[in-house]
Amino acid sequence: MATNTTVDSVSLSFSQALFTSLVKTLTGAGESPWMIAAVPDVEPPPDGTEPVRIKLALTGSLNGEVHLECHRVAAGIWASKLLGHTSEDFGTEQSEALLKMVTDGVKEFQAELVPEYGEFTITVSSASELPPDFTRREQITIVSDKDDRASLLMYLSPILIEAISQHLEDQNKAEIPESPIEDAPIEVITEQVPVEGPNKAKLPEASTKEAPKEVVLEQVILQDQNKAKIQESSMQGASKQVINEQVNLDLVMDVELNVTLRFGQRRLALREVLELTTGSVIELDRQVEEPVELLLEGKIIARGEAVVIDGNYGLRVTEVIPANFSPVIH
Repeated sequence: MATNTTVDSVSLSFSQALFTSLVKTLTGAGESPWMIAAVPDVEPPPDGTEPVRIKLALTGSLNGEVHLECHRVAAGIWASKLLGHTSEDFGTEQSEALLKMVTDGVKEFQAELVPEYGEFTITVSSASELPPDFTRREQITIVSDKDDRASLLMYLSPILIEAISQHLEDQNKAEIPESPIEDAPIEVITEQVPVEGPNKAKLPEASTKEAPKEVVLEQVILQDQNKAKIQESSMQGASKQVINEQVNLDLVMDVELNVTLRFGQRRLALREVLELTTGSVIELDRQVEEPVELLLEGKIIARGEAVVIDGNYGLRVTEVIPANFSPVIH
């Protein structure tokens, strides 16, 4: 039987993979790119209209159903982008355009999962209501470069979640040998420092108790793949580590620098680190509504909203941090 942690992990990973495929298809079918916001918007209250629902029926190596649901306003936004014109009502034309987009999106999603799970088919159709036992829900907010925003909900059937969870458990059946670090004796090294004079005091003996070991686990996402490099200048008597204000910056404008996207951090005891397994959830020290930080050489240069672009993390900058510093290039 799958644990709650396993179910959460399975539901999230499966949903994110399908969400990403749908957003890529929406971007390819429209005129402007769409991205997944790192933090979904608060779901708006019911507006009195029936939500738009689409059912995905999986048969084969994976069996079960996925239901997509969104407000009619959101569905109308996406349909207008697909059709190239707006409409006051969400009718048959808009529904067919949305169904075609979802059908195209699940083809790519299915192709990615077949090597892992085996052959299965996905049938896309409209749905009138959500089955009562579909309690697992994931949500994303899709944002365009023109600041159009709309949220999409995804519900997975219990049968599908159990099938994916069982597949994951079968893969992890092989026992992982326990790390010898946890039970290894800890050697305490002390150094006697001589103290001269009448005020010489006796140094306390080192305690042999095992000191708590903490590891700072910092979530660092979005590493630029290229390291910044520049040839050393032949300037006599000048420091290679600092470029002063007299240097013409035009000469280094094409130099690539490492930037890092930081979501947050927390401290973990060594035991907690050794107990990390697939599906473990680590809470960071930052609230979901707080912006993430963009760092250059350890300095914060901007803040913004994390988004997903073609399956990769990205940043929509909302604040640029003014600072008077020379670029650090090495």
